[in-house]
Amino acid sequence: METPRSDFVDHCDMHISQFPYETDGIIETRGAKNAALPMIMYSFIHDKCDITLENIPNIADVQSTLDLLEAMGGEYSFDREVGKLSITRGITCNQIPDDLIHKTRISVLLMSVLLAKFGSVLFPTEVGGCKIGTRKFDYHLDAFRSLGCDVNETQRHISIVKSENIQSKSIVAFPCQTTTGTENAMILASNCKSETIIENAHLRTEVLELISFMNQCGCNIAVENEKIIVNNVESQDVGRVIRIVRSDIEEALTYISLGYLTDSNLKVRFSSPYSFEEIDFIKEIAGDSFNHKGQWLEQNPFPQNERHDMVTLETGPYPKIGSDSQPILSALLLHMADRFRIIDHRFSDRFSHLEHFKAYNVSVKRVGDRADVQSPISRKNGNSVYELEAQNLRCAISALLTASYFQQPVIIRNAHYMQRGYSDIFEKMRSLGFKISILS
Repeated sequence: METPRSDFVDHCDMHISQFPYETDGIIETRGAKNAALPMIMYSFIHDKCDITLENIPNIADVQSTLDLLEAMGGEYSFDREVGKLSITRGITCNQIPDDLIHKTRISVLLMSVLLAKFGSVLFPTEVGGCKIGTRKFDYHLDAFRSLGCDVNETQRHISIVKSENIQSKSIVAFPCQTTTGTENAMILASNCKSETIIENAHLRTEVLELISFMNQCGCNIAVENEKIIVNNVESQDVGRVIRIVRSDIEEALTYISLGYLTDSNLKVRFSSPYSFEEIDFIKEIAGDSFNHKGQWLEQNPFPQNERHDMVTLETGPYPKIGSDSQPILSALLLHMADRFRIIDHRFSDRFSHLEHFKAYNVSVKRVGDRADVQSPISRKNGNSVYELEAQNLRCAISALLTASYFQQPVIIRNAHYMQRGYSDIFEKMRSLGFKISILS
């Protein structure tokens, strides 16, 4: 494979002139983006540190985050080829660079990092990230208020000041589960010198991994009865810390789905201490054509005549299928089921990828957070499509998978989104037999 990319363009389109078909391949996945980014953010809270994060994905969102933290005084080295990130100094100022904050959604965690380190933060009301519906700061700000902070909002900025009065006990109760909201509450609570109970926390794997990592760094955080308990620790003396980030479930699902959609045989390395309903879902619909052996996921072609009549794909809080996996598995079902229903309880607006289905003359009927799809009889029944437009990362990947199923040359607009969450994806595509041209 080509040398790992270190420069990520702000925008590019992709022309695909040839797709893999009936090919054999082996794919090595990298660390999960949603697990790695919070660990990176938290690492830079320490003044001096010796933290090594391994299996970090070589993606645009990681680079944007590192650029942001470096501009604020942090120091690190990153070996992209093996994914080894060494952090030697945390941030030294609380002035947020306006030109860098907008590149990634995870920058929202700077709120708690800066509050914990400096006691105050002036945060812009608009940050980066995928456009998949309304994702406001209300739950985050209410959590900070519960932790004794003074919060003031204007049209352009949010001013937050940490209280100097130490509360004996704080309770943060989220009305709706939120991943980054839970992470923000944990990070600030770990520096409040009192016990904090976080109720209705979103206990996804990336949150559980952040808890484990923070405990490695000297915190005392536990999960009890669906609640997170952040206990007081007098001082966090961070010695040498080494952490390996689990494999990315969405990346693994993407390549397994690609194998099925192109009648190929792919082996995907996937290492994680957690179980995922997404893998159980594929086992159920793919039967003997799918195997999970140790650190390997393996698929063989799924016969067209064994298609399911009807399949329901429903997302929900962990351990149920995550919303990030929905566009990937939706594309897979074009091949695996005659009809399927998608229900996304997390983001009711995460259906932009269905426009790609419609472009190929696939019947789609949507009502609220539900969509019913009638798959084509075969890949030969799709319309001729010349371009597909991606609205976000998962939409771009769904466009790639959908186009791979129909095997027609196509241009994917906004293909740069793929680099936000998939390590060296353009290079891996070429290694599997795609013929692509990047149009900057």
